[in-house]
Amino acid sequence: MNIHNQTAKELNIKLYGKSIRLLTSDKSFYKFVAINYKPFITRIDKPDIEVCFDTNISNICKPSSDYQKIGSGLYFNKNKLIVFQRGLTLQISYQKDTLKLKAKPNFYIHKVIHTLRGKRKNHKLEQYQFIMRQLVHFPLFLLLRKNQKFILHSAAVTNNKNTFIFCGLNGVGKTTLALNFLSDGYKLLSDNFLVFDRCGIYPFPEVLRVPVEEGNLTSKAIYKQKIHNKLHVIPSTKNIMVSEQPIKPTCLFLVSTGNNNLATKLSKELFIEKIIKLNDYLKEFDNYSYISVFEAFASNFDAKSVMSYSETLLNLIKSSKTKTYLLSLDIKSSFLNKKEVIKQCN
Repeated sequence: MNIHNQTAKELNIKLYGKSIRLLTSDKSFYKFVAINYKPFITRIDKPDIEVCFDTNISNICKPSSDYQKIGSGLYFNKNKLIVFQRGLTLQISYQKDTLKLKAKPNFYIHKVIHTLRGKRKNHKLEQYQFIMRQLVHFPLFLLLRKNQKFILHSAAVTNNKNTFIFCGLNGVGKTTLALNFLSDGYKLLSDNFLVFDRCGIYPFPEVLRVPVEEGNLTSKAIYKQKIHNKLHVIPSTKNIMVSEQPIKPTCLFLVSTGNNNLATKLSKELFIEKIIKLNDYLKEFDNYSYISVFEAFASNFDAKSVMSYSETLLNLIKSSKTKTYLLSLDIKSSFLNKKEVIKQCN
């Protein structure tokens, strides 16, 4: 997979046994991805995934006559899928044990959308966030899923004795809650996505996405502009943990806000049922994207898992003797009080 551009840069990433090679001449996008995947950048010989992202790619813009239209903006031929979506055209195929993607952006379309919404300055950064998810996150999540590793939408911290995972919808305060444990000697495992399998959880520390109200962090923001109403901040290496070894979770919390700080025990089965429903609402994982269409039509690719998402999570909770709670937090109370309620749960 070649980019006919002498300025193309190569980024190699390995995430828990699965590797991806990104080739792009867009230096700003290269930097955007590199910052998010910094702990996982390494040298690799043969990647599991090859991604070519360039504005000069032209041979995927118009599907030839031998492609079948299988949906709005979706075209399939043999084992290749072409997708037209939100200012991004991509082609995905599976060849010689390698998942291959070619993609071309259309920043003009995205800029028009944001201009109509009254947003002008941050449209390209938000497009980069979207493209990184489509071209890097989702293919990696797919192959991890094939290896019986799944994703929790959560923030998590550990001090090697206790490991707390905070699940919940966007904007409920998961990141802010996790960051307030750092002063107690805890390390950050994740801010957004957390990898898990039946044996334990695995850190996925991307950049921090913090609300503007976090005054002590805003001065460390990578960009002056907000991305989806949050600032991106690189976490200090002393505050994060990266480990290839599985970590046993002590408590899993489903976070919400209320009038009191209260942790209510939930059965393991009910907790998992709620997590699955939140996943369905958020649609942030690969199985809610073009990836599912590719799996459905590509006859030479099989990503079926031996165990399902819910079965794997239940197995983890049972084997680790993890406690599961519904956690209601009073936004007016101090974090000292909030943390006390959480620590009493272990």
